[in-house]
Amino acid sequence: MSFNGVSVAVPTFMLADRAVNWSAFEKYIDWLCGDKVDGVVPCGTTGGFLCLSADEQRRLIEICVEVCGKRAKVIAGAAAATTPETINLVKSAEKAGANAALIVSPFYVKPSQEGIYQFYKDIHDATNIPIVIYSNPGRAGVGIAIDTVKRLMELPRIVGLKDSTSDLSRTLEISSFMKRGFSLLCGEDSLFLPFLSCGGTGIISVTAGVAPMQFKEIWKCWNDKDIDKAHKTAISVRKLCAAMFMSPSPIPVKYALYMMGFAEPHTRLPLGPISCECKSIIKEELASLGLCNSCLNKKCC
Repeated sequence: MSFNGVSVAVPTFMLADRAVNWSAFEKYIDWLCGDKVDGVVPCGTTGGFLCLSADEQRRLIEICVEVCGKRAKVIAGAAAATTPETINLVKSAEKAGANAALIVSPFYVKPSQEGIYQFYKDIHDATNIPIVIYSNPGRAGVGIAIDTVKRLMELPRIVGLKDSTSDLSRTLEISSFMKRGFSLLCGEDSLFLPFLSCGGTGIISVTAGVAPMQFKEIWKCWNDKDIDKAHKTAISVRKLCAAMFMSPSPIPVKYALYMMGFAEPHTRLPLGPISCECKSIIKEELASLGLCNSCLNKKCC
């Protein structure tokens, strides 16, 4: 099973009392599938996994599976501080019907590369669904070295890598030895097009959750070899990509989706409120792409 193309890292909407807004989440997932994205990724960084209970994570994945059907794949975030906890989350995602699990490298403890390899191998051997490994040193404190990626690729159900290092030389190197059917996925929204040019096969994107058709256009144009149009489309979303990371994710994307009419942009602590500057830029970029609705007329502060 391929996980190429455009997948969206989806936020978890909250009500004013910080309970999960299940109905808004379901509506949003249906909208994404209607725009024909290739996959959705609940319970990742954008989904605020550290602020969710295991039961909430399982239900969010179940909703994605139920709503997506055959329209899009579900790559469930399954990140925890320990190996046994991570295994339990992967098994829960499998039971919920997810197509794969996305597992970030162990965070905070800064393990060795051998420790990272054994971590993933233990999870692989204890579970049954495909696994996408995730190198995000900015969040985890340590990344997955190229040699470790190569070793992990030998395990039959390690089917992809999401790379958030911004190092395109890594992309080029990994693409030179990746096995057939392996998905090499961009984790930096603004680098999607250059990532593809270095051998990448898709993206797991925050910004695509706001502008899915634009990211699908980049993907389609690249595959159709219409590089000029892909380039123009990438330029059109570059400022929106930057705005989505002006504050810690998922604060900006929740505000953008609020401006598009989905749900109030509530977060759980320790995530705080969005700045007026970030609000203003998001409004401007949504308007430039024709993505805003009547909410755009609301005051910034």
